[in-house]
Amino acid sequence: MQILLAFCVAVGTAFFATCVHANEVCGGPSYSHVFCSRCLLPMTKLTKPDTPCTLHLRMGGTRVFIASSVARKAEHGVVGVNGPTVAYSPAKGFTGTDHFRIEYALKDEEKALVIYWDVTMIVAP
Repeated sequence: MQILLAFCVAVGTAFFATCVHANEVCGGPSYSHVFCSRCLLPMTKLTKPDTPCTLHLRMGGTRVFIASSVARKAEHGVVGVNGPTVAYSPAKGFTGTDHFRIEYALKDEEKALVIYWDVTMIVAP
């Protein structure tokens, strides 16, 4: 039930992010993003009705996690953060598409970065 998003390569002020693990409960395509501070990273994930989904931000290199928060609540479920981990649970019986946004603050050497995961959850049997 875990998605790992690895921050793996630094190029100037941009970074590459790749979704490196997905399973059938909290699945979806793999992603490769180039981003900088205040960048919006779109992501689509799949889960089943009444089945929670967990995503985890994994940092590599010199990046240090500072904080996370829910920037936009889910419309048809509950989303919460605890450090670099995000948990989503669809409302009971809900099927369809839900959206939420997570804000992460990171530090890389001397620079602070704020990135946003703009998550679309597809809840289907």
